[in-house]
Amino acid sequence: MTLHANSEVEEAVEEETHIPEYKHNFGSVSPVLSIRRKSNNEEIPKRDITIADESKKTVVVSLWNDLAKKEGQVLLDNVDDGPIIAVRAAKVSDYSGVSLSTTGRSTLMINPDLPVAQKFHSWYDTDGKGSSMAPVASTLPSRTPRAGSRSLYS
Repeated sequence: MTLHANSEVEEAVEEETHIPEYKHNFGSVSPVLSIRRKSNNEEIPKRDITIADESKKTVVVSLWNDLAKKEGQVLLDNVDDGPIIAVRAAKVSDYSGVSLSTTGRSTLMINPDLPVAQKFHSWYDTDGKGSSMAPVASTLPSRTPRAGSRSLYS
């Protein structure tokens, strides 16, 4: 687990406390691209989607391999319907802003049959799709790396 300056931690004091497994979002979808790996010169498919939630903040999620080709195409074909997505096991990056990237362990569900997804869809229909959105990175404090530092956040 990695925590950042904008992370929130809340103690689950009751045994019956429900901790959500997924974060549900909506957004836009780019066409699939072929990216060439430096290590072995292999081309792999990549597709970026921009998602947002009730906070009215957006973040880019890079879908790779089969997720870019299959689920990404379903999202592109249905983007005007405002699909609800659930992404599990995405890698968080904070270089030049916040972004997410799928890995070999990631899963993506489109319009999952979960109560929280239905609630989110209602919010999107009544308030979300007409809202102005801003990148989540625009609300993070700026940090300057020290000279010689290898990471953005020293």
